[in-house]
Amino acid sequence: MTLKELKSLFLFLMLGAFCLSCALTKQVLSAETLGEDSFIDKRDGEIYKKVKIGNQVWMAENLRYDVPDLCTSWPRAVDSLITTNSCVNYGRLYDWTTMMAGASSSESNPSGVQGICPLGWHIPSDSEWKELEMELGMSPSDTNGAAWRGSDQGVQLKSTSDWFDNSLNSNSSGFNALPAGNCNNGSFYPPGDIADFWSSTAYSNSLAWSRRLYNSYEKVSRGANDKVNGFSCRCVKD
Repeated sequence: MTLKELKSLFLFLMLGAFCLSCALTKQVLSAETLGEDSFIDKRDGEIYKKVKIGNQVWMAENLRYDVPDLCTSWPRAVDSLITTNSCVNYGRLYDWTTMMAGASSSESNPSGVQGICPLGWHIPSDSEWKELEMELGMSPSDTNGAAWRGSDQGVQLKSTSDWFDNSLNSNSSGFNALPAGNCNNGSFYPPGDIADFWSSTAYSNSLAWSRRLYNSYEKVSRGANDKVNGFSCRCVKD
């Protein structure tokens, strides 16, 4: 091999080593940027924050996954609003059947219902919501009640911004509940005043258990709502 060929080989090897180093550095930086408090939904590349509360790991943002043909029975204004910039902040609204993706009702803890959640995550059951509430100080007897229960669990769950009145929100849990509004019996209630979250547990053929947070309330409401309503979705890690 000539001196010229040796020089070319040396430069080629050095360039290869440099590129490999860049690739490895990029991988490391990417992993560090994602961190332990976030994860990627590989279906659409959306990045979500997550939070550990007690023994559970919850999404700290509302699900934004775009289900084809969602909201076709709702007013077009709703379709437009939740698929534009507000969707990035507040997530999408889903009817119960769409969220469950064909799965049957579950009261188990964990629910075992992936629904429209990313792989490795699932729809929380009513029991899983109760576990969260008890971790934040609600008594077991209160968790079994309906309507507004507990003490300041709503304050602990609500984000410190975006609500019309931010005086009753501490987000001390890290759950970061945003007032995404809802679609209730065909009427859309815009963001700022209320947050509704589905569970995987049906109450009847037409109703399912959900949780509600309200702008000026400190407590958390547990209620059976019509499955056709559009509520927010939070997922729990398997």
